[in-house]
Amino acid sequence: MKDVKAAGDGGRLAGVDFARLLLMLGVIVIHSNVCDGALANIEPGATIVSVISGTMMRAIVPCFFVLSGFFIYRGVGRLTPSAYVGKLRSRVATLLVPYLLWNLIASCLLIVKARWLGYPGFGVIDAEGFHPLAYLGGFWSVYDGYPFDFVLWFLRNLIVFVVVSPLFYIVARYRWMFAIYVACTLLFDNFAEGGFWFCLGIFLSFNPSIVEVLKRRAVGSLAFVVWVALSVAMEHGDMPDCADSVIRLVHHVAAFSAVLTLGEVLGSRWRVPALLGSSVFFVYAFHGLYNGLLRETIVKVFAVSDTAGMLAAYVTTIVAITLTALAGYWLCLKVLPGVARVLTGSR
Repeated sequence: MKDVKAAGDGGRLAGVDFARLLLMLGVIVIHSNVCDGALANIEPGATIVSVISGTMMRAIVPCFFVLSGFFIYRGVGRLTPSAYVGKLRSRVATLLVPYLLWNLIASCLLIVKARWLGYPGFGVIDAEGFHPLAYLGGFWSVYDGYPFDFVLWFLRNLIVFVVVSPLFYIVARYRWMFAIYVACTLLFDNFAEGGFWFCLGIFLSFNPSIVEVLKRRAVGSLAFVVWVALSVAMEHGDMPDCADSVIRLVHHVAAFSAVLTLGEVLGSRWRVPALLGSSVFFVYAFHGLYNGLLRETIVKVFAVSDTAGMLAAYVTTIVAITLTALAGYWLCLKVLPGVARVLTGSR
């Protein structure tokens, strides 16, 4: 299937909607990790879950950054002030407003849980009362670098990357400059909190021939094998520390190639149902409000004590989070379609 042009995107990759769905499922898998506390000692279940959710899926959010970078300036021959301002304006509705609203919802839940259910208030609310400055700060970081809706740290960073995107544009525009950036990233083992992957996406938009190679079935199949093999090796610590950044780069690029290829294969056969295609943003943000509680509840229901029970609870958690998030999106669309549109950035 050839690429399908779409207004505003400068052209879409065939199968990219399926790729986004796969990445969304990957995020849910990350947050379905049931290996907490004593359960971490149940083998081989704990290792299996840890390899999948803790190591293999570590590449998922970087892949989201790559896709975001790929589309931001695709089709823009030369970056002008007006083009940049246009990108900023469009991202206000698609990124900033949803980010603020979802965190507002999450902050209200935090206050209710801390005030009446005995959960920690993280400095926002305690026995002495409500702390406005801490509350405002929570929209950036309320605990350990995460905002109120913790899964939206990705969106927070992405907003920052969009603001400074002309710098990434300049670096990605010239291969020699991007090569220096890659070398510095690997040398100092600093991927700029996702900024490197965003820049890689812009670079790929300027070099579509590389994308064509990455999504070939033979390349994607090999990439999947590399992705799995490195995940297992990384979990068992069989990699030298000095090569950590290189291994991470290969691991994440292999994951991107595998997901892009699978999305391409699926996209050549089917179209993504409208409900699923428009649900990705909502599911991403919504499941962060309750996934921990749902995961803990399922683990208790299954009374996990062995590998079979752990894997059953693990799969059930993945399915339960996915279905409840999709149900929440469907209900919001039916009851409050305007709100759903705003919460998903008019997607």
